[in-house]
Amino acid sequence: MTNLTFGDKHNVCAYLDPTTRNGKDFRPMIEFLRRSRIYYAISNSCHIYRSHIQSFWESARLISVDEEKASFAIQVSSTCVAPLLECGEGDV
Repeated sequence: MTNLTFGDKHNVCAYLDPTTRNGKDFRPMIEFLRRSRIYYAISNSCHIYRSHIQSFWESARLISVDEEKASFAIQVSSTCVAPLLECGEGDV
């Protein structure tokens, strides 16, 4: 088995500006993220309130499959971010 090494640029915060000195190394990734549906979520500065986290977990439910596997399901349409995610009917 190969030993995985920790890279210098793993798990770091990034300023998503390809014109900066370090941003040039990440230009393809930055361009991909800017075109993706999650760009708003990773670029918008917002406050996270405890009540929102609590509401999120209260709306989640546990679904058992074959009585062994479990997954969490949330109803995105009930959250205020659904329009921002641009999800279609079958996407969620």
